[in-house]
Amino acid sequence: MVRLAFLFLFSLNSFAYTFTDDFSNGIYWRSFPINTTVYDGNEQNLAQLETLVGEAASQWEGAVGREIWSLNFSGNTSSGNLIRWSNNFAEETGFNPQTTLAVTTRYRVGTFFDRFVIILNGENAALRFNSGNILAQTILHELGHVIGLDHSEYSNAVMFASVQGVDALSFDDVDGANAAIDVNLDRVSTGFVSEIARAEESSAAKAPLACGTISFIDQGGKGGPGPNGGLFSLAIGFIFAFFLRRNRFNIGNNYPS
Repeated sequence: MVRLAFLFLFSLNSFAYTFTDDFSNGIYWRSFPINTTVYDGNEQNLAQLETLVGEAASQWEGAVGREIWSLNFSGNTSSGNLIRWSNNFAEETGFNPQTTLAVTTRYRVGTFFDRFVIILNGENAALRFNSGNILAQTILHELGHVIGLDHSEYSNAVMFASVQGVDALSFDDVDGANAAIDVNLDRVSTGFVSEIARAEESSAAKAPLACGTISFIDQGGKGGPGPNGGLFSLAIGFIFAFFLRRNRFNIGNNYPS
């Protein structure tokens, strides 16, 4: 009876991961690893990002047994596939800096992802100082969005729609990442072309595709405003409330953005 109950509960959480709309609609990476620059003009800030991004990338790659990112750490460039801080978060992203921690945006040319940018909210002190390991968890989650993962229904997953203080990838995160990479590689090998790209008159223009966000709940119980993404720009938000006590997070109600 206990075994059956366990299998039943496991089945409820199996394949709880989902893909982002752009990836589901046939947009994919041309090749792996994805050359990625971690940028900051401040040496101390860059050292912090080097450590946390390196650990997050290694955790994903170690879990799936594949190289996903080729990381470059620089204080001299801010272009291409990029992970960086912003001290003008609202102006750059259109999201409320009082409620939003990070935004991930992917761009495409034709059927391929052209580049991605993860922008971290430099105006948020808790994020800046990695209080309660929140910056590490945010980076780990956002890297999942880069490879095409949307939010999971499994509450212990890194890709769950609110931060639960989870620092390690779950079986669902790993299953989702493997599935996304397998689909991506299959599309590469077959020369797949997305119907979105086929329907366009020109594929030369770079179009923003999707955003992954981590947000706080404001006093009114709703997340801060974000841009209207349109057909090719989807804001994927997840909202959470927490109180920082003794370096631990107590999670409140979750509200989809």
